[in-house]
Amino acid sequence: MSLLDKLLQEPAVSEVPRLHSALLAKERGLRKAWLLHMEEFIEEADTWYFERQRTFVSGSLTTCEGETDASVLLIHPLKERFLKPILNQWMKELPDDVRADCWYGLFFNEDDRFIYLQEAIIGGGRREKLAIETMIDHHLYGLWYSFHHLDEDLYLGEIEEDAATLTEAWLLI
Repeated sequence: MSLLDKLLQEPAVSEVPRLHSALLAKERGLRKAWLLHMEEFIEEADTWYFERQRTFVSGSLTTCEGETDASVLLIHPLKERFLKPILNQWMKELPDDVRADCWYGLFFNEDDRFIYLQEAIIGGGRREKLAIETMIDHHLYGLWYSFHHLDEDLYLGEIEEDAATLTEAWLLI
């Protein structure tokens, strides 16, 4: 089942008519209507009290975890104007709740995303399996990049850095 289908079946989405309309438009391939409804949804969601925003973000991002097509929902305007501000406020007001750190690291492809994943792992330990897996993938990709031209006798990495990366990946595993 696609993420779009899952979201359309979510009771929380049905309770938000603008979002439900946006997802229906997306399902039908109506790009302009999709973006228009998403803009309206973002404006509406900005007026909600923080607890409702946090509940919505939690439900939405939990549904997106592990989905390869999360970009269906997580479009730039939603991420920049709604999700990021809520997650930033969440991290400030509830620093012991590492879910916001984890989601920021998982869903926002920025330079500092791995810092957020590390914070989630430090705070949540072994329970943060998705953050751990993402960090391991990141480390292994870095190692792969260093070695991917070995068949041409070309090593692209630094031995000390790659040894440290391998140690970090081993510790995460």
